[in-house]
Amino acid sequence: LMAVPSLTSTGILLTAGFMVLYLRRKRLPLLAVLDAFAPCAALIWAFVNLGRIAEGTKDGMPTTLPWAVADGMRGPMYGAMPAGVHPVELYTLLVALALCAALFGLLRRRGYTGRTTAIGLLTAGVAVFFLDFFRLPSDLYPSSQTAWLDPAQILALGMILAGGVLVLRGPSKLQEADRIGAGNAF
Repeated sequence: LMAVPSLTSTGILLTAGFMVLYLRRKRLPLLAVLDAFAPCAALIWAFVNLGRIAEGTKDGMPTTLPWAVADGMRGPMYGAMPAGVHPVELYTLLVALALCAALFGLLRRRGYTGRTTAIGLLTAGVAVFFLDFFRLPSDLYPSSQTAWLDPAQILALGMILAGGVLVLRGPSKLQEADRIGAGNAF
């Protein structure tokens, strides 16, 4: 049972769908709730990567950098491979913790509704997109499909797009949408 992933894309999407339905039913402002949730999501992201470090997942690209970690795949067929791989899980953990702290700081400053969510989506999207360059390509895994970008990078572009839309909507339109019918515009 411990081998079953506890945080899956399907589970996240279902949870988000039920959350939106619940917030609409209770007439709570969607963007205000998302602002409050943004630092928590970054903290969850950090703890998921802490778990990956603890379990020994090392899906980074080979490197000879001094902070490389052993990947456990040594043998004659690997020949002159570098001594280790990028500790992508550690990189992601540090980015997620920094993002969590920054988003908590943004919450303390009273800004427009949706600002923390927008900045969180933009920052996390850019981080995921570029951190994926340090991971092994998804083409190496049999269950993935060949595409121009890895699935994580496609998700990251979606996050950047969603954050950009929130920024472009501007503070006045977002506050009005959140005030009218607790988020009916979204």
